[in-house]
Amino acid sequence: MKTDVLKLENIATNIKTEASAITLNQILSKKMAMDELVAHLFTEYSIECLVSFIEIEQYQKWIMDNDFDVTTKDVHHKPLNNVKLIDAHDDIPQSLMFENISSDSDDLLQSAKLMAFKLYQKYIEHGSELEINISSALRKQLKNIVSDKQKLMENINVSLNELLLLFDKPKNEMRLLLNYSHTRFKQKTEYTKIVGMFANTPTSHLRRVSISIVNNL
Repeated sequence: MKTDVLKLENIATNIKTEASAITLNQILSKKMAMDELVAHLFTEYSIECLVSFIEIEQYQKWIMDNDFDVTTKDVHHKPLNNVKLIDAHDDIPQSLMFENISSDSDDLLQSAKLMAFKLYQKYIEHGSELEINISSALRKQLKNIVSDKQKLMENINVSLNELLLLFDKPKNEMRLLLNYSHTRFKQKTEYTKIVGMFANTPTSHLRRVSISIVNNL
């Protein structure tokens, strides 16, 4: 019996060890794992952290994909290596904000401005349905730049690179909050499903072994 208990303890230790090594980026790279994270975020009433993070990433990726020489064409440019994008799984649906948006080079800047305004309305504006938790100073900074749609569209001093980096700080704050949620998720029994997706030993096998041991105690 003592040997069986030790086996259970070893299984539990292995699961905890493998769980601790799983990163948020890994979760977002696999659809089934991300679905489990979404379910957890709903229990914490914090789904806006994930959807805003993903949509900002898609916005930044859209700018970089559609402007192949942004650093040389834009006189206000900043180094693009300041933008870090995750390797998200391909099944994440594209944001609706890209509908009817032109990617022609002549309209790229105006399209990027329009989408920046949509992101502001959706996540940054005070009282918005999916308002994210950021500092008042950062919210005010973004408000001054993008809250007035007409002013933004007519502002010739707003560069493409500025728009590329505009939501980087909110995105990084959401990443931090998501990491906190991910850490809490690891303490729940439901997380064994995710461990099984990345572990060398499938969770289903670990469960069968543990159940077998318990039944024979």
